[in-house]
Amino acid sequence: MPPGESSTLQQAFERAVATWEATLDSSVEIRVEATLENIGGSTLGYMGPYGTANWGTQPVDNVWFPHALADKINGGDLASGNYDITGKMTCRDDWNTDDASTDGDGYGGEYDFESVAVHELGHGLGFVGGASYDGATGNGGVRDDTNNFPWVYTCFTGSTNPGGRYLLNQNEFPEDSVPMGDVLTNKGGTSNGGAAGVYFYGDHAVNANGGAVKLYSPDAWEEGSSYSHLDSVTFNGTAEDLMTPSIGPGDITRSVGPVTQGMFNDFGWTDPFNSEACASPTPNAVTMQGMATTYTSAFLVIEKDNVLPLAIAGVLVIIFGAASIFLYRRK
Repeated sequence: MPPGESSTLQQAFERAVATWEATLDSSVEIRVEATLENIGGSTLGYMGPYGTANWGTQPVDNVWFPHALADKINGGDLASGNYDITGKMTCRDDWNTDDASTDGDGYGGEYDFESVAVHELGHGLGFVGGASYDGATGNGGVRDDTNNFPWVYTCFTGSTNPGGRYLLNQNEFPEDSVPMGDVLTNKGGTSNGGAAGVYFYGDHAVNANGGAVKLYSPDAWEEGSSYSHLDSVTFNGTAEDLMTPSIGPGDITRSVGPVTQGMFNDFGWTDPFNSEACASPTPNAVTMQGMATTYTSAFLVIEKDNVLPLAIAGVLVIIFGAASIFLYRRK
């Protein structure tokens, strides 16, 4: 449609789907179920994937892969007819739905529906940490309670010192422990001379970023935001703004940046998954020593009202399953 011409929420959502269709590739249809509801609070929306592990052709055992990625690796649908991703978008009177950066109607006070949808679909396709934190005990974990499996995202994450400290190394970070809780809340690494915070070390992402990729790890745990987003101080206002944890009125962040694309490549969306990543990660010591230490909090959220099923035939379909809820909040 011509720039500035208004469109519907459905059309804006379909454009978000098209962004990921142009970014990732799969021979298997990805099914997404999304509803529009009144979520309330500062949340603009949330989406998550069903997790799949040990399906027979998995590149690594006992690790959750988002169902859409498991299908892609398998070369066929592992659960035909089921949604791969589910979620909700909030109802608002001030959603911007236009395909241009401005609609001439006071866009500066509106939240961009397409930006939020692209962000949330990213979670459903694999930007999923699945970490937890108990504020009463200070214990943290990165595996599910039932099977003790991590998400594939976690295979590439760690804290720092000159030698590297991967979160899946239970000698350093036992599951459901204070050491794990400390690293998830911006404390881990400093006792051994490293930078506090959590970083992503996949080869593709590191190459795109010129170093390890800092993740969002505020001192106070933020359910739905901590660990499963890019660091806001480092990446706000850059080409990687899409997967930071918050968006403000008037902001447009609809593009998948090269670092985020690199992370999805590491998950196995484009190149073959490195089957050694979850078992014996070997970070580059020089990369780890060069990481920044600054951090500041920020928050993204999505909101909802009426119920509007969005069935997109083609590359994406949304469902809400085994993953955590990943909120996109208002600034």
